[in-house]
Amino acid sequence: MAQKVLILVGTKKGAFVLESDGRRLAWRLRGPFCETWPMNHVIADPAAATLYGGGGNDWFGSMSIGSVGPPAWTSGYLRPPFTC
Repeated sequence: MAQKVLILVGTKKGAFVLESDGRRLAWRLRGPFCETWPMNHVIADPAAATLYGGGGNDWFGSMSIGSVGPPAWTSGYLRPPFTC
């Protein structure tokens, strides 16, 4: 089986995925995912073939995002654990 190498990047402009084979001679850039949302963290779960990201902004607050085969991202806003 061919080895796949991913570099997951979170930026102020969204999440990006750089993908290459094991030799790392050529790279393919995918994204931005969650365009215009600041993404602080992007991680991969190879067992579930899923990418997860976390970010947010000053107006809408924090959010968590998961993908099942990019670019089909879904968002889930984090709610505070208390009521006002």
